[in-house]
Amino acid sequence: MESKLPRFDASILGAVAAGAQLYELSHAMAPSMPVYHQHIPYSLALHRRHGDPHPVKREDGSSFANEVIVTSGHSGTHIDALGHFSRNGCLHGDVRVTDVETRDGYRAHSVADIPPIIQGAVVLDVAAAKGVECLAPAQEITIADLEASLALSGASIKPGDALLIRTGWSKYWTDAETFIGRRGGMPGPGEKATRWLIERRNLDGIGHARLRMPADARRFGPRHFAG
Repeated sequence: MESKLPRFDASILGAVAAGAQLYELSHAMAPSMPVYHQHIPYSLALHRRHGDPHPVKREDGSSFANEVIVTSGHSGTHIDALGHFSRNGCLHGDVRVTDVETRDGYRAHSVADIPPIIQGAVVLDVAAAKGVECLAPAQEITIADLEASLALSGASIKPGDALLIRTGWSKYWTDAETFIGRRGGMPGPGEKATRWLIERRNLDGIGHARLRMPADARRFGPRHFAG
């Protein structure tokens, strides 16, 4: 499958400064981790254990084990492909779902179309800008909040950068019901703030610690639409 997205430019590795720090942004995957209730829960089990009999006995006493992993593509720390969300039967760019959706995935807008991502990123610590450890459930991040967080960071957002929005919500990673918004919602940018980011900042991606938009439960995913 030929990607319709820009290819990864390996020369960017030469721009990594000596002594640069590596920050791990993902969470460990475990059966207890938060998963949106309409998605398959994560599980891992040993299909074969050390000591299980082999068809032919191994004279050297060796053995092997193997796991079975069941998971949704939207479990743990992940990125949404363009094929993840539709509206009125169409994906991003007015691609009709019926034209590209198959039993084995998508012929277009698949996650396989996304090249390796090594790029500049700016962290907007909204929680710090508001003087709190964590934003409240369903608290909407406004344009003013983003501007205040950017000023606090002292950084500038360049075209093609990614933006990482910190709300403090990761503190609830071990409390699945709270993390997925079943106890009052989740904090995050509202539709106006999301459109401001896209239209004025020319971003290449936005990262955050939540599963979906919190502001209005009657309107699912305004940020999916805005993107």
